[in-house]
Amino acid sequence: MPVWVLAFIPLLINFILQIIDRGKQQTKNTVRASRAVRVLGWVCGLLAAVSAAICLALHAEGKWLTVAMGFAVLALLFVIINLSLHIDYSKDSFTVRKFFGKPKTYRYEQIEGVILGSSGSYKLIINGKRLLVDSAMEGKIDFLITARERYSRKCSSELPMLQDTLFHGYIYNPGEFLLAFLIVPVLVTALGLFIVINETTYLHVPTGLQTMEFAVQDFRVINNSSLELQISAGTASVPIRAIQDMDVLEKTIRSGETFRASVVERYVSKDGRRDYYVWRLSDVAGNVFVTEDSVVMAYKRGYPSICMIVALVTAAFWALFAGCIYVLNHAPEHPLLMKIMVKKEYWNF
Repeated sequence: MPVWVLAFIPLLINFILQIIDRGKQQTKNTVRASRAVRVLGWVCGLLAAVSAAICLALHAEGKWLTVAMGFAVLALLFVIINLSLHIDYSKDSFTVRKFFGKPKTYRYEQIEGVILGSSGSYKLIINGKRLLVDSAMEGKIDFLITARERYSRKCSSELPMLQDTLFHGYIYNPGEFLLAFLIVPVLVTALGLFIVINETTYLHVPTGLQTMEFAVQDFRVINNSSLELQISAGTASVPIRAIQDMDVLEKTIRSGETFRASVVERYVSKDGRRDYYVWRLSDVAGNVFVTEDSVVMAYKRGYPSICMIVALVTAAFWALFAGCIYVLNHAPEHPLLMKIMVKKEYWNF
């Protein structure tokens, strides 16, 4: 199956879920994900499909398909959130449906307690297990009122109010904060993997190189690693390490000689100017300044450094995450840091 087909899967799943929802008779006694989650799932699914279609129509490089796949992953995430919890309840029992596992039906007297969070979220303790009802879910308050009322009638006592144990109960909705602090290092890790994988495309000579001739209007060195040539069509870049003799190349540029190059197009700007990567460079007389092998070697020399930088940055963000978790577990001892990390209205100490 072609990879691009995967970008259309979330849209298909959302379409099937829409048909199933229409086929069901929706009742008032239901707790489900908010409408915003379902809308975001549709939007991301459409963006994934449209992006994949554009990439195919324009015969874009494979790396641009990662944009479509990124939207597809987001769409699937919203689908999972949408299916993560669904509760149908009556006056005697309630049925819990999750993304994983079979539906389970409970009686109200099986509830052992409730942990209240902020913004309307709460956790029900049922047979020793926690059932999180997020603040963004529809029908959550009506269900909690019904659960407390039915429990009171069945057990002749109030539904017990319990305290959360995550982060020792120092903040409300600890799971949400754990997820919020986790998102950043996960995204940084994903970005780092994308950079590392994308850089591997330069470790071998690409297919479909274009041959072009041009005169260099100007040039500059960028970060002591790349030589950028200003040409009439736009810019052409080549690694400094790939140039066999920089002094000779500069003299040839200043003399106004015409160059012949094998290039691959990187992108086209809105004003039509193009950016190229140079894989072979010579003058019309046949003097070679850059070869495909020298470019590959230049990228291979720089690749470990890129991997090291990505690894250090990723490790730094995970260390920061670990520090945040430590502070949340010892919140009363670090009030200044807590003020930076969590609003006071969420404190529980």
